[in-house]
Amino acid sequence: LSADVTDSLALNTAKAMSLTHRGQNARLSFDGTAGQQGLVLQVSGQSTLPANGNVYYTVYAPDGSQVSSLVVTGSGSGTLNLPALPADGTYTVFVDPYYGEMASATVLLSAPITGTTPIDGTPGSYATTEPGQNVYLSFTATAGQNLGFALSDIVTPNTTSSLYLRVGDASDNVVAYKYCYASSNGCQLNLPNLAGGTYKVVMSPPSDGDQTMQFTTTLSADVTDSLALNTAKAMSLAHRGQNARLSFSGTAGQALTINVSGQSTAPANAYVYYTVYAPDGSQVNSMVVQTDGTLTLSNLPLTGTYQLLMDPYYGETANAQILLGSDN
Repeated sequence: LSADVTDSLALNTAKAMSLTHRGQNARLSFDGTAGQQGLVLQVSGQSTLPANGNVYYTVYAPDGSQVSSLVVTGSGSGTLNLPALPADGTYTVFVDPYYGEMASATVLLSAPITGTTPIDGTPGSYATTEPGQNVYLSFTATAGQNLGFALSDIVTPNTTSSLYLRVGDASDNVVAYKYCYASSNGCQLNLPNLAGGTYKVVMSPPSDGDQTMQFTTTLSADVTDSLALNTAKAMSLAHRGQNARLSFSGTAGQALTINVSGQSTAPANAYVYYTVYAPDGSQVNSMVVQTDGTLTLSNLPLTGTYQLLMDPYYGETANAQILLGSDN
């Protein structure tokens, strides 16, 4: 019969924990504030006697409700990314070997990696140090805004697996997501026609290798312009993840062409998607261009304003000449 071990966790300070009696648990406390996002509970160097036991690490809020939990087996390690904390006060990590094994481990509560991403501002650079640690960012959009969010300079040590990029709204409903690979030299999410408000961006590392990551983030508003018939337009997408939306007038039954020439990208030789949308938002036609290409619009379905979306696939920067011509 053993009393629970009690101790506290200071931020960014490893705590050596030892349960020397069968059936003994530990209660490790830390202070938190309502809405605090991104705290990371890291367990390393665990051992149990008998060996290979399962140890449960459960975080409880000040009112006793469960926040999150983690199971670490035997001599393993684990990372628990805590959600936004629900209240101010003292939280408890309850450490519980499932069959009452003796256990020891090092427990670390890490400060969150958070930030605010400006639209068309200076790119941000982030790197995690703890295995499994997430990065949490936020941005504010106005109603109807079209944005592009990009990751570049991705490094995921000792793995070719992807990191996970997710954008959610203020209620944490998923708006867009993507699996991003270092081998692709970047990735991007198109965020069209957003509702006004605050958005949350979460980057999670691969589950293998070092389980850490580093990258550069860029958030850009789409470039908007118009195409006049038989007049070439020089387009430049200067930011990673940036797209262009070019409008032009068309009439039902009209035949047009869109010619792309002299395209260049950084990184080089990337593919750029060109998609035409009708006045009702339906897709008319599309093409993929590496250097030059021509898209035929043989029979426009409606009279009104059409839109050409220029979208580098992995969020590369790009330049091109675009010419709207008549095919009659």
